[in-house]
Amino acid sequence: MIYRFFDFELDEEKFEIRRGEDPVLTQRKAFDFVHHLLLHRDRVVTHGELIDALWGGAARSLSAVPQCAAAARRALGDDTPHQAVIQTVRGRGYRFVAEVTESGS
Repeated sequence: MIYRFFDFELDEEKFEIRRGEDPVLTQRKAFDFVHHLLLHRDRVVTHGELIDALWGGAARSLSAVPQCAAAARRALGDDTPHQAVIQTVRGRGYRFVAEVTESGS
């Protein structure tokens, strides 16, 4: 499945996010973070859920999730206060807020 938002594509089969033809995320956890939020974009995803999903329940530090969010935002150019792709819900978690279209390939 390929998910498109703004001028980005997340390709589940190739495990990459592209802007045009160019891959933009190289860190596995940053890809997994965006992918998990995108799949659950109908709701807020909690810190606990992200720790379970991305680190198997054992994040190395309390800052692991925020650091991963920051890396994903930098790669997507979403590190401004506007938060057009990944929105922080203070004290709760994160939500994928960009409009998404899907295609099979």
